Amino acid sequence: MRNVMRLLLIFASALQGMWMLADGIHALRSGLYYGPRLGPWAAIVSRAGIDPTSTTMMWIFVTFGVLWLVVLALVVARARHAMTVALLAAIITLWFLPIGTLLSAMTIACALLLSRGETTERT
Repeated sequence: MRNVMRLLLIFASALQGMWMLADGIHALRSGLYYGPRLGPWAAIVSRAGIDPTSTTMMWIFVTFGVLWLVVLALVVARARHAMTVALLAAIITLWFLPIGTLLSAMTIACALLLSRGETTERT
């Protein structure tokens, strides 16, 4: 079961990281995100005072994409703080509706369960 959760965490980190990084770079180069229109996440960031089509938001995508790829590397390397970093990345990207929210929620569940298992194994 732990291996399945770890694989789900690797899948979610890789997918979210590659997508956000690629979408952010594409937006910086072309001025447009992939797809015919912005997703539901645009309404959330607009309410937070960030223009979803701004260069700032594009750099946020790139930064979060890199963060997710760092999570991926930490999880694959079985680094000591991998689950903590995964939880932080997932929490700060819950706004990325709809797929990003699903991947973040899956990451939170897997990281919490995996962390709990590590704590029990150490005691």
